Amino acid sequence: MLKVKDYEISWLHQHFSDTRHKMDGNPERPEYRAITYCVITAPELSRHLGAAFCSWADNFSRNIGRKISLSRAMQTAELPKEERTLIWEAYRNMGMKEGKTRW
Repeated sequence: MLKVKDYEISWLHQHFSDTRHKMDGNPERPEYRAITYCVITAPELSRHLGAAFCSWADNFSRNIGRKISLSRAMQTAELPKEERTLIWEAYRNMGMKEGKTRW
């Protein structure tokens, strides 16, 4: 979870198996390899959701899924540019060692 000002941001990654559908008797495989969800909880306790979809042709990447879903969640929240900038900077430094960033 990431906390920026009064916002709480969390992610959930959901993976789908290429073979699980066969065991369930369903001949169709899932449409996506994985989905990454981002939830932004705003100060007034409203929640904004963004999602990133990973196709079977793509390699799953937590970082890419988080960035896409975060961007989409911020679009639905209609945050001002100053707050979006603070959130991106906090994400860029999230979980990184001193002196290192994600990009």
